[in-house]
Amino acid sequence: MPGRAKATRSVLRSTSTWRQSTSAKAAARALAGDPSNRDALLGLAAVEIRSQNPSAAEELYLRLLRAAPRDPHAQAGLL
Repeated sequence: MPGRAKATRSVLRSTSTWRQSTSAKAAARALAGDPSNRDALLGLAAVEIRSQNPSAAEELYLRLLRAAPRDPHAQAGLL
């Protein structure tokens, strides 16, 4: 059943990619309406981390910290 396991992993990866894409689009829409939307910034930063793009995530965390300097999630994201 090695082929079946490989197929399952492939489906899970594509589902995860689809979810990340959907999440990123939703966050972008929210940020278009409110550029300092905390949930959208944190969500998009999480997508960037999962997409192995830490520099983009860092920018999002810093953007949030400019609006809310004591935000614990943004602070933790920079560690």
